[in-house]
Amino acid sequence: MQRVRTFTASLGDSSDIVQKEMFELAGARASEASAGRDGGQKLVLRPEGTAGLVREVVASTFGAASTIGPTAPLRLAYAGPMFRRERPQRGRERQFTQLGIEVFGLGKEVQDGGAYASVQGELEALEAASGFLADIGLQSGSDYQLRINSLGTSACQGAYAEVLREYFNSAAADGGLSGESVARLERGAPLRILDSKHPADAAAVAGAPTLLGSGLLSSAAEARFHALCDGLAAAGIDYVVDETLVRGLDYYTETVFEVVGSATSLGASQATLLAGGRYGELATVMGGPASLPGLGWAAGLERLVLALDETHGSEGWGPGAARPVAVISTSGDAVASATDIARELRVSAHCSSLPVVHDYDGVVKPLSSSAVSKRLRRAAKAGARLVVLVYSPDRIVVRDLDAASQVEVARDGVVAAVAELTAS
Repeated sequence: MQRVRTFTASLGDSSDIVQKEMFELAGARASEASAGRDGGQKLVLRPEGTAGLVREVVASTFGAASTIGPTAPLRLAYAGPMFRRERPQRGRERQFTQLGIEVFGLGKEVQDGGAYASVQGELEALEAASGFLADIGLQSGSDYQLRINSLGTSACQGAYAEVLREYFNSAAADGGLSGESVARLERGAPLRILDSKHPADAAAVAGAPTLLGSGLLSSAAEARFHALCDGLAAAGIDYVVDETLVRGLDYYTETVFEVVGSATSLGASQATLLAGGRYGELATVMGGPASLPGLGWAAGLERLVLALDETHGSEGWGPGAARPVAVISTSGDAVASATDIARELRVSAHCSSLPVVHDYDGVVKPLSSSAVSKRLRRAAKAGARLVVLVYSPDRIVVRDLDAASQVEVARDGVVAAVAELTAS
C-alpha cells in the first residue's frame, strides 16, 4: 500500500495508470485521518515500483540523497507484486510481478565529462538489461528488439506538446483519432497519443511530427542522445531509434527505451518485456534535491516467462549458478580498459555463463593498497572466486581468491586466463 499522491504527482494525472488503473483502498482515507497521519490522504495498491522507491530514497536516511553522485552512485534492485485495474488478458494481469533496477547519481558529471560521461548510467543500465535477458535465454534480434528515443527536457516536452496538440486537433477534426485519444487530447496529454495501440490512431501516430525531427530538442539533449547511440554501438548492443516512443509516465526526461519481444502469442499491445528511461526531475517532485538524477528499468516476470516458453518450449531455460568474476579498476586511467575487459568477459564464448561485476565507483585517482584490499573483500563477499585487477591498460593481474594466488597477464590474454582458471 502506498499514498495515492506518490503516483498522481509522479506518473501524471493524465496517465492511464492514474486515470483508470489504480486500486484505491476503500476506507483507507478515514482510518488514516483518524490516526492523525498523512492528513487523510488516500492509499492505493502500488501500480509500479519506481515512484515509491524514489520517495523512499529521498525520505529516508538510507538514501542519503544529498551525498549521492557520480563518485558515489546508489544502485538498487527490487522485485515484487504490482496491481493495476486492467482488463485481464494474456500477458496483462491485475496482479503481476515486476522486477527492476534503479541507478541514482549518474548523469550529474556532464559539466566535467561531456555528453558521453552523462550517459554512462544509461549504458550501464542497458548493458545490465542485455546481460540479464541473455542470461535467461532471450537473444537480441531473434527474440526481442531494443527501441530508444529522447524526450528531451521538460521544457523540450512542453514545446513539443504544443506542436502535437495542433497536429492531433486537426486529425481529430477529420475523424482520424479514437475516442480514447480524443479524451487524452482534451485532458492536455497529446504526447500520450503517440503511445496508443488503437487501430484508429495508427495513421495519425505514423504521420505525427517527431521531437528529434522538429528542431525542438535542446542541443545538450541531442548531444547526449547521440552519445548514447555511440555508446550502445561500442558495447555491441543492437538498437533502433523509435521517434514515436514516449512511455506512458510523466516522470521520464530525455532517454526512454523499450525491449519489445517477438513472441507472437503476446500480441502487439503486450509485447513490451522490459522498459525504462531517465527521470531527471522525479526526486524533486518527491521533495528531494534537484541534483539527484535517476534512471532505471523494469520488467514483467509473467511476460518474460510467456516469451521464454514460446521461444524455448520444452527445452527449458534459466540462468546458471556460476560464481561471479569481479573486475576492479584501481585508477581513473584504468576504468576504460576495465570496462572493455568486463564486456569481453560477458560476451566471450568461454566465459558467457559467468556473472561479471565491474567495481569502479568513485575511482578517479590511483587507489591505495588499503582501498584495493577493501574492494577485494567486497568481491569476496559477493561470492567471486576470480578478480581481474586493472592497474593500467598495460598492467593487469588475475587473482584467484580461493587459492590465494595471482598471475599477471597481457591485455589480450585476460579472457583466456579467466577461462582456464574457471575450468581448473
